Amino acid sequence: MSYRNTGGPVFPQQIHNDSNENIVSADGKVIPPGGTAYLHGMTLRDYFAAAALPAVIRNGHDAVINGGSVKNYTVEFFASEAYKVADGMLRERDK
Repeated sequence: MSYRNTGGPVFPQQIHNDSNENIVSADGKVIPPGGTAYLHGMTLRDYFAAAALPAVIRNGHDAVINGGSVKNYTVEFFASEAYKVADGMLRERDK
């Protein structure tokens, strides 16, 4: 079972439209003239998983070199392992 605390947003932004035309934010929100939008960005859990991913892939690569089976190492496997690391980091952070 995975840890569901996401840690909240990592790089939140507030965008204010000072122009005379609608603008579209990176996540597709239409911001009218004079309007403001709040973008939450990725979560801390996503950020931790992204940071862990290179080590997770490297460990899988090393396991294959040392006799492991390539078929066990799918993209989904690496993503799942990276999120397990992220969940552990969040649990440790909460202590």
